[in-house]
Amino acid sequence: MPLISELLQEVLVCPVCHGELEVDEAKSVLRCKNDGLEFPVRDGIPIMMVNDAGQPMSEAEEAEMKKRIAEAEEADDKATVGL
Repeated sequence: MPLISELLQEVLVCPVCHGELEVDEAKSVLRCKNDGLEFPVRDGIPIMMVNDAGQPMSEAEEAEMKKRIAEAEEADDKATVGL
């Protein structure tokens, strides 16, 4: 199932710069192709409020986040083995 309907995708634009939005299914966001702002999509509803927009993570920030997730999962696995 797509993140948002095709009709919504055709008519929505960035509320800041009026730029075209692209869908990022993995992160459940709509991202402005011009300024990179990301708008969350919750239950198929785009939240287009500027206050809810976020800047995309840099590659270094994303790598650090993935590292922390992997470490947490590894610690969780070790705790589960001890049960």
